[in-house]
Amino acid sequence: MDREANKISLSLKQLQEDPWTSLSDRFHEGQIIQGKVTKLATFGAFVEIEPGVEALLPTAEMSERQVRPEDVVEVGQEITTLIKRFRPEEKRISLSLRDLEGKDNSGDAE
Repeated sequence: MDREANKISLSLKQLQEDPWTSLSDRFHEGQIIQGKVTKLATFGAFVEIEPGVEALLPTAEMSERQVRPEDVVEVGQEITTLIKRFRPEEKRISLSLRDLEGKDNSGDAE
């Protein structure tokens, strides 16, 4: 509330639980997961792994060779990827397609 400006700010988001608080119960490094590509950037792609939680798939983790994100994935695409680094306390998750090659896909994702 800003009395000097005669303004009141409201937020529905503050009433909702932070989706990052319970991620450690469901995700871990080395886990194979499904996600949906939401945005592309020069340095990689953002992948929604559950509502309100996006992880980064860096270009260096897309292929053994240097690629552009749009050459590998597209917005709206569902992909299978591997959690390479998991830092929920920092709200950071890094993904890898490159390290997924050769991994067993037998139900590690929940």
